[in-house]
Amino acid sequence: MKKLLFTTMITMITMNVWATGEKGDMAIGGNLLLGVGQNYSNVGLGAKFSYNLTDPIRVLGEANYFLESSLIQETDFSLYGQYLFPVADRLLVFPSIGVGVLLQKVTIPFFNITDSGSGGVFSLGGGAEYLLTDRLSLIGEFRLKFYGGANRANLVAGVAYKL
Repeated sequence: MKKLLFTTMITMITMNVWATGEKGDMAIGGNLLLGVGQNYSNVGLGAKFSYNLTDPIRVLGEANYFLESSLIQETDFSLYGQYLFPVADRLLVFPSIGVGVLLQKVTIPFFNITDSGSGGVFSLGGGAEYLLTDRLSLIGEFRLKFYGGANRANLVAGVAYKL
């Protein structure tokens, strides 16, 4: 029984280190996003860079551009913290918390009116990452974004390449 327990513990530790990455790991990637809420939805494209501070903790910087919808165009710059949990071979899940800046531009062509604004954003979410290879992974994420009394949700499909 002791041997089985010891072998199980060593296997879990080894899997945890392999699956979550190692301190100093870096990755670049891209996102396809769907923003919903506040009576409109829009599609966005994004770029990201991540860095593992420790084996399971990574920080992620993103820049996302949402295409104009209902006369509103948005750009989002955010920094996230994520804690990676291996749940199966090559599969990670993670909670995510973030802060950032949202730039909005509203255009009403008929009246020739354009208004721009910006504000801070706070995000809560979570997702899953599937490691296709040692370097390439697919990521799905759900985020709630809070800014200026407004709430929106982002559905994110992404890819990351480990450098």
